Amino acid sequence: MLRHDASTAELLGVAAVGDEFVASARQTADKFGLRFVELDAAPDLSVTLAYLLVFAADGVSLRSLAEPRRKPIRVDFLSERERWRRLVPAQHTLAKAIGRKSNLKLTVVDATAGLGSDGLLLAQLGCTVTMCERSPVAASLLADGLRRACDDPALRELIESRVFLHIGDAKEYLQTGATTSTIDVVYLDPMFPTRPGSALPRKEMQAFHELIGADPDATELFACALSVARRRVVVKRPRHAEPISQRRPDFTLPGQSTRFDVYVLMK
Repeated sequence: MLRHDASTAELLGVAAVGDEFVASARQTADKFGLRFVELDAAPDLSVTLAYLLVFAADGVSLRSLAEPRRKPIRVDFLSERERWRRLVPAQHTLAKAIGRKSNLKLTVVDATAGLGSDGLLLAQLGCTVTMCERSPVAASLLADGLRRACDDPALRELIESRVFLHIGDAKEYLQTGATTSTIDVVYLDPMFPTRPGSALPRKEMQAFHELIGADPDATELFACALSVARRRVVVKRPRHAEPISQRRPDFTLPGQSTRFDVYVLMK
């Protein structure tokens, strides 16, 4: 099941820059119940829409109509930022959280994949990763980012051998997937409502909060993950936030602004 907040269809349109991208843009709009927009015929889009999901030669991007000077949001695994993040993956806190060992090949479900940064890092750690994403916005950006990442031979080999994208609800995948008996770790990074008095998230996350909303069923997904994972469930949380449920983690690995709550299962 694909999900977006009820207001998403009112806020978001789909467009193409270039005739060769119209078919893909229309297909995405039809698939997700969104409005396809012809840019030349609708100069006053900001009156009725807040964002556009744009298909163009440089890939798929999310563009703000209210703030047209804002840098478009896209998934770019070839950027210097992403390359640097993956430079020494074995030393990343996430490696410790999932229980990575050099001789242990883990199967991981990234149940809230978002823009896929953590999921691709997990793959570079040697894991076989299924990225689940139910938001039409995030799923479209992520699928395009993975496609363009394959322009790099090393990333293409990594993605083709270890990364799988499931566009749909993670609970349904975990409950009905034929491979549930072989899932070692379920990784969760759900979106939660911004707390009153807290600092505003970066522009990218502000857009996602507006278009996608929070994950009100996060505790249900967590319970499902506990029932399926063989070794661990790892939950990424804001550093000072409460745990995802009343069950306390077995241990926690803190970072600068976030932490990983680790639930050890070893079924």
